[in-house]
Amino acid sequence: SLGYRRAQLMAAVDVGLSLAQQSQRERENGQLSLLEFFGGGAQETMRITLPQVAEYSENDLLAMEKEALGLYISGHPLSQYRDALQSLATVTAGEITELPDDSEVVLGGLITSIKKVSTRKGETMAFATLEDLTGTVEVVVFPRSYRQYRMLIRKEEAVLVRGRSTGGSEEAKIVGEEFSSLSGNLYNEIYLKIDAEVFGMLDQVQFILRSFPGRCPVYLYFAEEEKLIRTREDFWLDLSGPVVSRLEDLLGAERIKMKKKPEAIRLEVHNGPGTLPGRKKGVEPKFYSILDL
Repeated sequence: SLGYRRAQLMAAVDVGLSLAQQSQRERENGQLSLLEFFGGGAQETMRITLPQVAEYSENDLLAMEKEALGLYISGHPLSQYRDALQSLATVTAGEITELPDDSEVVLGGLITSIKKVSTRKGETMAFATLEDLTGTVEVVVFPRSYRQYRMLIRKEEAVLVRGRSTGGSEEAKIVGEEFSSLSGNLYNEIYLKIDAEVFGMLDQVQFILRSFPGRCPVYLYFAEEEKLIRTREDFWLDLSGPVVSRLEDLLGAERIKMKKKPEAIRLEVHNGPGTLPGRKKGVEPKFYSILDL
């Protein structure tokens, strides 16, 4: 480690290039520094003050590592979903070759590449590479499924795929029939930061919220007033669809935070609806720190 954040170093690249170009122009124009004039060519050391900028998100850092090196160094984008994958997936990418053809499977992972093609009827289908913590597998998505789930079938999306195995041990693939967002199976609260830059987009936010009704509470943090409110239930969301991607496209990923409450997930799955242990009926949960937003 150099003691600096990667975002700082990247932000300083343009400054460094600009200074280097300026120095080159001065040399070409015969403008020498005092040290160069009296020292017979000794060069001044250029010093750059690194800007104070926020570090990249963990997912952005990992994506940069993969792009530059071909592998992840500091972690894996799926690490946060490890528990969900173990409880929801019925098979891993590394086990696909052991299955007989036409086995029903549920597989979770990260879409790392997509190739779209047109059928003879002019419909779009896709071939996606899905990566989990054990390896990769190709997922074939026929037109009907692609039309229904195309908002989830995109690069860097973490998804659960329900489908069937095909290709045998030599060319094992999955025919993907249904897709859902992994984040929808892990998180059950979502927080949206509304600042001056996006305040005028509230109507669009409302439209998106109404388009994906569900049971996930939605909180709005108004940055100017430093006020956090929970929306009415008719604005709550179903996170299993592409709603998070839609909100990120509109507001920017940095304005969206999702929180998980494992107790709530276990209670809903195993014991049916009810109140959380230790929480009295009708008592609001504590808000998360606004510093997290």
